[in-house]
Amino acid sequence: MLCGFGAHLEKGENRFERMKHTHQKHYDFCIGGGAYDPADGMWKPNEKGLGYGRVLDYIGVRY
Repeated sequence: MLCGFGAHLEKGENRFERMKHTHQKHYDFCIGGGAYDPADGMWKPNEKGLGYGRVLDYIGVRY
């Protein structure tokens, strides 16, 4: 459910948009959270979530 592989190829409502309606808590954790770690220059998940929103914005996938 949280895998984004191929999400840019889905027509119509994609898996993240469906998850918003069917599994709101999972959606909030998946899309929200995350933080930039200046120590190694990487975006990393944190206790608030995975931060997929940033990635999906970058690749142009609606959520």
